[in-house]
Amino acid sequence: MQLEETRLKEEAALAKEEIWKKEEELTQREETLTQREEELVQREEELVQWEEELAQREEGLDSPQDLTNEIQGRSPYPVTSRGFGDIWKCDLVKPSETVQVAVKTIRAFDSDNEELMRKNAKRVRRELKVWGRLKHQSILPLWGVANDFRPYPAMICPWAGSQAFLSANKAIRCFKISSPS
Repeated sequence: MQLEETRLKEEAALAKEEIWKKEEELTQREETLTQREEELVQREEELVQWEEELAQREEGLDSPQDLTNEIQGRSPYPVTSRGFGDIWKCDLVKPSETVQVAVKTIRAFDSDNEELMRKNAKRVRRELKVWGRLKHQSILPLWGVANDFRPYPAMICPWAGSQAFLSANKAIRCFKISSPS
């Protein structure tokens, strides 16, 4: 009987030691997981901060100058109209000079449709970003925007009549387009 008791005590001690080892192993795993979770949270916070900085940089680079208060001489009607927009001939009044500019506006067809208005606003922002980055002798530069042509920002570039533009860009070849007889 005493032998049986000794064996049972030894088995209990071994079982306790095994449980203690398993508990220690679990504690180590929990500590490792906690460290990894903390690292992930820190990396996530860094990523959010980097994304915010990148967005600010992009906004600073891509945001055209607001020239709303410097635009004058707007006629009651646009100079020309095309499918989705109008071109207005205005004056950009600077302290040192007044320059004629073209103001391109996007027409709002269904201004009561909020979804369409959001899509069009996104298109205008995209066009502003793209046009602002373009640098070529045959492309008029985007000087800025005017926010009083509603509902979208209007794009401002130098006014270039067809002859002025063509003489400044002699590399452009002009072809007469004739209709088939």
